Amino acid sequence: MIEFGWQPIVLTVSPDYYEETLDWDLVDTVKEHVIVEHSRAFKAPGKLRIIGDIGLRSFPFIWKKAKEIIRKRQIDAVWIPVPNYYMMVMGRLLYLKFKIPYGIDYIDPWTDGIPGAGKIFTRAWISNKIARFLEPFALKEAAFISGVSSSYYQYVFQNRWVKTDLPNVGMPYGFDPDDEMQSKPAKLPWDTNKKTYLYAGAFLPKSLYFLEKLFEALKDLNDPQIQVVFLGTGPYPGESITSVAHRYGLHRNVIEVRDRFPFLNILYFLKKADFCLLLGSTEAHYTASKTFQMLLSGKPVFSILHVESSAAQFLKEVTADQFLVEWDEKMEDKKLLKNIKEVIRSIRNGETSWKPDLLKMENFSARSSANKLAEILDGTT
Repeated sequence: MIEFGWQPIVLTVSPDYYEETLDWDLVDTVKEHVIVEHSRAFKAPGKLRIIGDIGLRSFPFIWKKAKEIIRKRQIDAVWIPVPNYYMMVMGRLLYLKFKIPYGIDYIDPWTDGIPGAGKIFTRAWISNKIARFLEPFALKEAAFISGVSSSYYQYVFQNRWVKTDLPNVGMPYGFDPDDEMQSKPAKLPWDTNKKTYLYAGAFLPKSLYFLEKLFEALKDLNDPQIQVVFLGTGPYPGESITSVAHRYGLHRNVIEVRDRFPFLNILYFLKKADFCLLLGSTEAHYTASKTFQMLLSGKPVFSILHVESSAAQFLKEVTADQFLVEWDEKMEDKKLLKNIKEVIRSIRNGETSWKPDLLKMENFSARSSANKLAEILDGTT
């Protein structure tokens, strides 16, 4: 951002107040010019969990710290990535007090984007009801909107929560080549004598259909030398990947470790795998940010994606679609299964000509996204 005339000041919660295991390697990826300020938060609750969300626990302290920073420094704009969704409200409150323009950045949709919100009287259902009130309130005075994909925030225009001409920009968080250079060696959590397809990162419930078709294809092909490894899949509702593997008789060929791994270890693992595996979502708007680090690993990417996914378009643009399987709602199960098998066979037969045009990736870099953000920020001042 500083290259484009903006000095970033990050206001976040002190690491002391997080419940999750922290990845301290990420600190090494923060550029020296970035100023980081920390706030307090109420401590995480114990067994009686009434308010566990760190956005709520930190809200009054972030509010206080933000006011201190604004009074000490010249702040020209406020940019709030969500989630954490409750922080979205902070933008409007700061605007009402200081008249500083603010923008909201959608990493994920809020209203109707909460998993499990359709089940009445659950916590997710209640959260979604709150979102229907708070989101339009928070957006009312926004100077602009951004998001990892423009499709992530189109609903706020459709619901008329903002003006139709509100400045907005879709931009992936992209990649920083410096991060790839910092990959950190660690013991490989798989059998190195087999061909390894590595899926690294959170697993989404709406990826389950693609997972089942992949496992069905592997069951039919019956190749004991193929192993599929899932690392850092995290908590997710429904049947586990391990359970699905057992259902298809693949428990000897599938490894799942749900615990998170440090980011720099993941970069190392991707470089050591034979193939990177990318399973998208049955939703068209899904944006697979992990695509960038997979490509920079130098290993071929085997992907199953919605035909309208921005990740699929990206792979085509950089000529990295040799092992891309596309799907849409009209495709029959047997057609998708056939396409997956064909790709696996081509890989098994050594048809692995992999020559992506990495020069075309510059349009998707963190630097390119920072430029787009700077341009829209320039319009607010």
